[in-house]
Amino acid sequence: MLSILVSLALTIPLTARLTTPLNEPAFLNQPEFLRSGNPASSQPFQARGRNIHKRAVSAGVAPAIAQIFPDITSLEAQRLLQADSLIRLGLIEDGIALYEEELQRFHEQGDHQEEVATLNALASSLEYQGLLQRAAIYYQRALDLYDGGADSFGSPDNYAYELSELVKRLGAVYLALEETEQALTAYEQGLAIARRALTPWGQANILSQMGIAYRLAEQPDQALTAYQQALTYYQDLGGNSYNAPLVWNRIGLIYLAQGQFEPALTAYQQGLDAITDPQESFQVVNRILTLENISHLYEVRGQTEQATAYAQQAETALSTPPEDGVSPAGDSLRQALILENVGEFYLAERDFDRANRYFERALAIAHQSLNAPYDESSLLGSITLHYTRAGQPGQAIPYEERRLEVLREAGLPVNNAESLAGLAQAYQRAGQWERALATYQQALTTFEESQQEFGEQTTNIARIFQQMGQIYETGEQFEPALTAYQQALAQYQKAMFPYGQIFVLERLANLYERQGRGDQAQQYTQQAQTLRDEMRSNPMY
Repeated sequence: MLSILVSLALTIPLTARLTTPLNEPAFLNQPEFLRSGNPASSQPFQARGRNIHKRAVSAGVAPAIAQIFPDITSLEAQRLLQADSLIRLGLIEDGIALYEEELQRFHEQGDHQEEVATLNALASSLEYQGLLQRAAIYYQRALDLYDGGADSFGSPDNYAYELSELVKRLGAVYLALEETEQALTAYEQGLAIARRALTPWGQANILSQMGIAYRLAEQPDQALTAYQQALTYYQDLGGNSYNAPLVWNRIGLIYLAQGQFEPALTAYQQGLDAITDPQESFQVVNRILTLENISHLYEVRGQTEQATAYAQQAETALSTPPEDGVSPAGDSLRQALILENVGEFYLAERDFDRANRYFERALAIAHQSLNAPYDESSLLGSITLHYTRAGQPGQAIPYEERRLEVLREAGLPVNNAESLAGLAQAYQRAGQWERALATYQQALTTFEESQQEFGEQTTNIARIFQQMGQIYETGEQFEPALTAYQQALAQYQKAMFPYGQIFVLERLANLYERQGRGDQAQQYTQQAQTLRDEMRSNPMY
């Protein structure tokens, strides 16, 4: 049992890499860009920023676990990887239970730093499954631990960075849930902690996010105040070439929405001035974002010539390769990822139309690259994930559908099956039950057909039956649900995967109980309990 979960977990690369190979299991892991890191030690108040040349395949959780446990082969690290695998397999409660065991251990040891890191990993795992309400609970628990004081969380520089990143994620989840007041409360809590800890860099970063919430709450004056306070901190700290241009762009957007063209233009120009190294990858993103915002401003004013000139400057910045050189294939991917980063800026602003336009431009470049199937499918998976995290599962569906077409054209059946399962999951998240069931059935057939060529797919097949059973159960279709769960149970038994067996046994017990068939319900409940007892008594589970 342990080997099954560990093998699933260790399919997650723990080192960043450029693209997702087509033989990676996309159904179990979706890609994400590594956007940021701890402040560089030589520049304590400068975030290293988004590294647009690297991609983590795991949905962002395995790298977090690797930070907690440098020895990823240790039993503790493997247990967290198991927990993450369970969540990705849809066995949410069992995955959370494993995380909670590790959290309890850290709490008893008084290791608050590892406790926070583990809460972050758990919240991130839930967030990437679209379970935003539950993710918010664990991000909030992590933030509450910071109220205990700064002395338990390592160096001041890391403290400032990690606090601001946590508050950023918690606030973003609340905004995705359209709970703006909750987001503002989280930002206020984080800001108070940063002030007590005397971390101006952390305060600046939190204020830069707080402004987004105020703008979405239709409080532009408060947003502008928050942004100006953030910029004051950055200036006092010697500038910030990563965050400061973004803040100036957000100020410009507010003024432009109010029809105040000159203040907007001034803000955008300030954003350009804050960019200190046009060759640095994340500053290229900021430069293109700012130039195109200036172009848009002139377009709105009807000044076509100026709009065209700035659009051309942005195009030149995009197409100019870095001084250290890059291959033609690598440069296509570089350009696509830059545009995707700009799209993410607008996604954070909840401007879905502009985000989509940048994502489409990125995909057009990836489609023409020398590594088109790899680059395009990976980028489509990443965009799908962005929309899932943004609480927009419906917006994710067209990208998942296109990803399936790309994989079909690449002609790899196992990836076709995994992408079908991913598409079905997207339909399920969006409440499109009939389309989800039909697509799960296609995935099931394709997995079965691919077993001879690609090896055992028993756990994936069980997972599909399990998901189909949950859809039928939600729709009060008891007989189809019973049939699907029984098929899932048989597959999990074949795979000797007790976590899956227990989940299905408990669902079967619930179904029979709801139908007034107490004897059958008791039988399944007892079977589930027996398996749980065996797992507790056998450490190899």
